[in-house]
Amino acid sequence: MKMTSSKLFIRPKIYQGESLSSYLMRIAKAYFTTIKEVYKWWGAGEIRKSSSIDYQPLESINIDLLCKQMNKGGVQIRSSTFFSLLHSLFDPIDGSIWGFTSECMEKKRRRYCPKCISKENIYYLYWQIKEIDICHKHLIYLEDSCLKCNQPLPYVGEGLADGVCPKCQFRLYQIIRSCINEKEIRHQVFLHSQWEELLYREHINTTNLSKGRYLAVKLLYISQNFEPQMVRGRIPLSSDIISGLTSYIRSDIESKKIYTVTLQFIRRVLQDNGVTVRKFYDTKVPSTYIESILEEKTRKTNVGSCLAPWCSSFGNNTGMLPIRVHKSHKNKYTLRNQHMCKFCSLKYGFLKDGEWIEKDGIISASFVGVPLLNAKYRLKDFADQLKISRYIASLFIAYFIRYKLVNSEVINKYKLFKEIENPLPYFQLLSEEKGIQVFFARKKFNWSQREYYFYYFDPQVQLFLNDDSKHTKLKINDKSNGIEHRQKLKLREKKDIKEVSWEEKNHIWRKADRIILEAKTKKIRLSNDNFFHELGRGAKWIKSQMPELINWYIQRKEEVTQINKIETERIRLENAITAICKLYKEGVSISHQRITEETGIERKYYRVHSLTTIMNSIIYDLYNSKITVYELEVLLQQNKSVEDWKSIFIKHLA
Repeated sequence: MKMTSSKLFIRPKIYQGESLSSYLMRIAKAYFTTIKEVYKWWGAGEIRKSSSIDYQPLESINIDLLCKQMNKGGVQIRSSTFFSLLHSLFDPIDGSIWGFTSECMEKKRRRYCPKCISKENIYYLYWQIKEIDICHKHLIYLEDSCLKCNQPLPYVGEGLADGVCPKCQFRLYQIIRSCINEKEIRHQVFLHSQWEELLYREHINTTNLSKGRYLAVKLLYISQNFEPQMVRGRIPLSSDIISGLTSYIRSDIESKKIYTVTLQFIRRVLQDNGVTVRKFYDTKVPSTYIESILEEKTRKTNVGSCLAPWCSSFGNNTGMLPIRVHKSHKNKYTLRNQHMCKFCSLKYGFLKDGEWIEKDGIISASFVGVPLLNAKYRLKDFADQLKISRYIASLFIAYFIRYKLVNSEVINKYKLFKEIENPLPYFQLLSEEKGIQVFFARKKFNWSQREYYFYYFDPQVQLFLNDDSKHTKLKINDKSNGIEHRQKLKLREKKDIKEVSWEEKNHIWRKADRIILEAKTKKIRLSNDNFFHELGRGAKWIKSQMPELINWYIQRKEEVTQINKIETERIRLENAITAICKLYKEGVSISHQRITEETGIERKYYRVHSLTTIMNSIIYDLYNSKITVYELEVLLQQNKSVEDWKSIFIKHLA
């Protein structure tokens, strides 16, 4: 039945702070009907999520008609939803509102204050914020289920407007849980004031950046304690988050790490830095900070100087090289952007607060430990004075001896072996062993523990052990110091194999080329088992008789894998675009969750392969009438590549 203004003579008052969904439930109560029937009066299509009334009011409700028939203002209705918050902070091109608010809002269960609903039977909007646990008026805990039957309350349901449980008809206000913790009360009152400002104040963006990108810049700016230029090492966030945000700010769609801002992330940054919502809104990011991000040429962080007084590069970073961080290693400090000085073998990194420190504490130990050793302290006494284990003490002493920080008497006391000129090849052999390398050094080379530690701090050895292949390339001389002889001892004697004729090799080459060509043409997955099975020869035989074929196969397999990856991305993107067209035709709200349900492909795949931005751009263009569904379907028939889709729909982000 279509309702007119003359038929709706009962027009309930909408209370300040009340949610729109609560107001609709009270209208249903006033007209002795159901919430589903009321939704038919003003609903904009089929509603799949009852919470969308409060999150997407413009898409869910005909606001103009509701205002006219209920004699209410549009501002009053919109303020009963999360419209102001989302309009201020959420950028539609970055994804769905459900992802933006997922960790902060309760969207399935209705939360309530027993005392509030006993008086007015209304449900306030801020009750759905997960951070808020108590009612700031009555100082009692909010509930989200019936305290009698323990069933969760639906977001919208019959009986809620009467303050009763839809399941067991128990009056929800009969049981209350009071909060008596003063500290918790003060914290909750503060949170309420912060969220009240978030809900109803507008975030101003005076830059040329999009809403989401400017928000990301501001959060980095706040995290770096309002410094005028971005320095990655001084931002107390993970390197993945920093890289993802800066890639997002620069619209670097080629990057595999692109993070968009969520409401949960905003709250986390503000809380970690002690910044209020008012200060957050009032903060204006200087242009120098924005330019330092946009003009950043590399992802490399500023590197500190060497702090060792005995090092030739003391006070500068000329000897700093990036090192590989072993994830299994438990460090005293969590350091970011770790580097090693190639002159003194000491490792450095940034703390969360941006301080540049030495990782292993050797420098600080030298100020106390070197005088103790020169004063003839024994190993046990040395360890006790520094309050360290004997193992760590032995490491420190080996370092002091290697770099001659102690006097000759101490060196002669601990260095009871003939020094090897180049220990690097020995450690290369040890790296092939699984287990404690000190044990294998004793077994293979007859090294004592002190001898192993002494060689361990050799600069070339440290470079090898901490090698970052992108920055460090070492030339290895395998023939020095008898290592060639030791390597020969490790090799097993091979059985004599009959030489293969040239004709047979040529036949195998042609067959291998045909297999690769077929895999590229049909874009099928190429596995080692299938390749060697079709070749008619095993991998071990090919490796011994035709090693050049193995190298050729590895290169061709990478090419096939890359082709298949590109094709898979293209097909899955087309599936997503097909789903977008279908949802748009059905007149339902297009979200990534619904696209996932249509395609069966996880949302994470689209994000990791940088397809989300293309999908968001297509959705944005559809809703803004920049392209029609028919035009999209024509493009789909042309089998365009992912790069083609990017060139068509990402241009407005440039």
